Amino acid sequence: MEAPPPTRLRAHRALVGVCVGLTTVEALCLVALGPDGALALAPQVTAPEPFGILHDLRWLAVFHRSWLAFSVELVALLVFRTGVVVTLTALAWDRDRPRPPVKVLVACALRFLAVVAAVSFAWVTVMFALAVVSLEWLFFVGVPAFLLIALVTHHGVVRARWWREAPPLRTTAWLAFVFVELSLAGALAAAVPTPLAVLVAAGSGLFNAWAWLSIVHVLNGSPGVLRFRPVAPAAIALLATVTLLGVAIGARQLGRVDQTRPAPAVAAAVMPTTGAASAPAVLVATGFNSEWDGTASRPLAPDLVPARFSYRGLGADGRPLPYAADSTHRSLRALIRTMRAQVDALHDRTGRPVSLVAESEGSIVAAAMLAVHPRAPVGTLVLLSPLVHPGRVYYPPEDKDGWGVVTGWALRGITEVVDGVSSIDLPADAPLLRSIDANAAVLRNLLACASGHRTELVVMPVTAALGAPNPPDIGAPVIVVPAVHGGLLSNPTARAAVVGAIRGRHPARDATWAGVEGALRLVAAPWQVPELPITLNPAWAPRATTGGSGCVRMTRAEQRRLG
Repeated sequence: MEAPPPTRLRAHRALVGVCVGLTTVEALCLVALGPDGALALAPQVTAPEPFGILHDLRWLAVFHRSWLAFSVELVALLVFRTGVVVTLTALAWDRDRPRPPVKVLVACALRFLAVVAAVSFAWVTVMFALAVVSLEWLFFVGVPAFLLIALVTHHGVVRARWWREAPPLRTTAWLAFVFVELSLAGALAAAVPTPLAVLVAAGSGLFNAWAWLSIVHVLNGSPGVLRFRPVAPAAIALLATVTLLGVAIGARQLGRVDQTRPAPAVAAAVMPTTGAASAPAVLVATGFNSEWDGTASRPLAPDLVPARFSYRGLGADGRPLPYAADSTHRSLRALIRTMRAQVDALHDRTGRPVSLVAESEGSIVAAAMLAVHPRAPVGTLVLLSPLVHPGRVYYPPEDKDGWGVVTGWALRGITEVVDGVSSIDLPADAPLLRSIDANAAVLRNLLACASGHRTELVVMPVTAALGAPNPPDIGAPVIVVPAVHGGLLSNPTARAAVVGAIRGRHPARDATWAGVEGALRLVAAPWQVPELPITLNPAWAPRATTGGSGCVRMTRAEQRRLG
């Protein structure tokens, strides 16, 4: 990569002023108005394209309330972004080269931005879905897509035929460098005190000016390729295919558990009988899209065989019923009732407080069940791969307007396509997703509420950091393990921690992996969508205690609605 001489940047003071000024203004607006955690996005407002338009689209995806509002905001966004691109391109243009007329730059920029916005919105929607469910697998789908789109399309700010030309290697390297810098600058802005975050944004604006100057210089100096080489269309088509596969694999991964091998004494293992002195009162709830054929759960330890929570419920004989994947798609209210019934049944049969071990979707059901029914006979609660800060954005039901309405329809389209290429049938309006999004006011900070009368433990995979931009406020002890979301009972460290918690032992905390998780969360924060404040959305019925960190207890009305 060729670094331009320092005098060149000093000779383009207007370029520096615009880049630094806009990032500083956005940072100051976010400090004054919020939302929480969005300061990490500020450095991107003057970043080389297409990072700038991707920044704008993530705000648009969250903050519109109707189709008309979306249309007006989209036009305003394109006008604003075109103005920024034309201004920065013109200011970065080599002084010794003739610059095209402004109208040519405007036409080139507008066509480029419109195409990139249309192509990118699907992956912006994936990141929107990540904010709904806090499932880090979606991060692996959305953010690499942002980088690939940037690498293969960025030369379109100057070249009208960018779609049929391969970008120069030097500018491609610059875009990769910009991606790293934006990640680090956003991480630093999210980590430091607010006044320093504004300075970080200003410093990132200075880097953006350097990057614009270098990229425009290289594009001016390298001749266009006469041969037809549609690198961008081919790469985006490949990306779409890989994304569909990634979403399908990620959804399947939610239900991956090591609980499928049968064990002897099926009846006793499935539901311990009354009076059995050694019968454990342990109930294991697995995650989304898991299935169960009624066979016994695999022992957690040689003398510890848990009962299995059935998403379908109990049969006439009081035993949990086998269930298919679609049983995990039921609403939170239905699943809370189902879990409470099975906890009570296990407690009645054993005469002991129940140790409840819940993973992924099961974790949010378990935490919500205990928030609705705080006196349920649960003596130990272990949450594996919990969904941290779900419901950070909103999309209304099909027949209504509201925040995120257009993105909601884009999400419905994506889920329909995913359903068409896989066996996963989870529409965007499935009861589970609707109930998570509708109850965001209490679910966002549900893990912050700890109980003083039971043993609690949270086991987080290190990749959980990618699911939410803000550090989780968790009331229970937390350990972080080197694993990914789903199947933590197959992880030796996590399994040992679960068994130890059930037996009343406190697991040792590995500060190294906790540090890695914290660093990953900071670096991932700049690529999240901004959070919709709870007080802004009437559908969430704002509470006296709203948003942010800290425990938010359910009101009686919320307990009735979920219970």
